Amino acid sequence: MSMEWHQLVVDGDVGVGEYTYRGNRQFHGLLIVQLRDGLIARWREYPRESSLPWEAFVGPSRFA
Repeated sequence: MSMEWHQLVVDGDVGVGEYTYRGNRQFHGLLIVQLRDGLIARWREYPRESSLPWEAFVGPSRFA
């Protein structure tokens, strides 16, 4: 298993990250976390299974 972060953004107590997770299958996704008093208050994750490499998956919408 491996996890690769492509973009990470943190603003105060909110963090967002784009990732690729590889295990038995591969997923690309987006994670949004809100912290409160140093603990996770909210967690949202939007994974999508895909065999494409990250660059092909995001195509021209990629942030650089």
